[in-house]
Amino acid sequence: MILEIDVGNTRVKWRLVSLDAVVKRGFGMTAALTSVHDVNQCLGVIAASQLKIIRIATVVSFYRELLTSWAAQYSLAPVFAKTSTSCSGVLNAYDDIDQMGVDRWLGIVAAYEKVRSACLIVDAGSAVTIDLVESGGNHLGGYIVPGLQMMRYSLFGQTDQVEGNAEKTSATHHAFEFSAGKNTQAAVSNGLPLMLLGLVQRLLLDFQVRYGEFPFVMLTGGDGEFLKDLMSDDGLVRVAFVPELVMDGLSFIVDERSC
Repeated sequence: MILEIDVGNTRVKWRLVSLDAVVKRGFGMTAALTSVHDVNQCLGVIAASQLKIIRIATVVSFYRELLTSWAAQYSLAPVFAKTSTSCSGVLNAYDDIDQMGVDRWLGIVAAYEKVRSACLIVDAGSAVTIDLVESGGNHLGGYIVPGLQMMRYSLFGQTDQVEGNAEKTSATHHAFEFSAGKNTQAAVSNGLPLMLLGLVQRLLLDFQVRYGEFPFVMLTGGDGEFLKDLMSDDGLVRVAFVPELVMDGLSFIVDERSC
C-alpha cells in the first residue's frame, strides 16, 4: 500500500491507497504534530508489512525531519514532493521555482491532469492561491490573497464595533447571503466571500478575452466547497470541488518519469 500525506498550515490529511483505490483516510491538526508519538496518534495503526511507499507534501523542514524519523520505524524513506520546472505536461511559469510551495504545484499539476484543458485552480485555505493554466499546459502564473478566516480575524481585530465577536462569525458559511448586510456582522460575513468571488469572476473574464476559452474552475482547501457553492449559485457550471487535490498530485510529481 501507498501512504500519502499532505501537511497543510492548519490540518494534516492522509490516505492509504491500494491498487489506485483509497482504502483509508483521515486528518489531524498540524500544530499537534510535535513528536513521532503524535504522528502515530494521527495516522493510527498501519501494518508495516503492507506499507511500501510513503509520499509526502510539506513546505516545512521540521515536518520533513519528523516524518522521516517516523517512517524509519517501517524501514522506509519517505519521498518528498518537490516543485519542478515542468511535470505531467505542465510548464511552471515561476522565474524561481523554489519560491513556489510544493502544495501549490501539486494542485496545479493534478488539476491539469484531470481536465487536460484550460483551468483555474483555487486553493482556499488560510491563504488563497489562484493559478491559471492554458489549454496547452502553460502555467500563466497566479495570485495569493488572504483566506476568509484570516481576513475575518484581521478585520475584527482592527474594528472597534465588532472587536471580540470574531468567534461568533468565524464559521458562518451557512449564514451567507448575496444581499447587503444590515448589521456589521452580516456586512463582514457577506462581503468577504464576495471579494473572492469577484476576483475569480474577473480572472475568468480576463482569461476568456485573452485566450478565447473559458477555463474549468477547480477548487480545494478548507473553504473550497463553500466557494464552489457560491460560484454554482452565481451561474458557473464548469466548476468542481476536489478536497484531496494536493494528494492527487503526489503520484505525478514524485514519479520522475512524469517530471
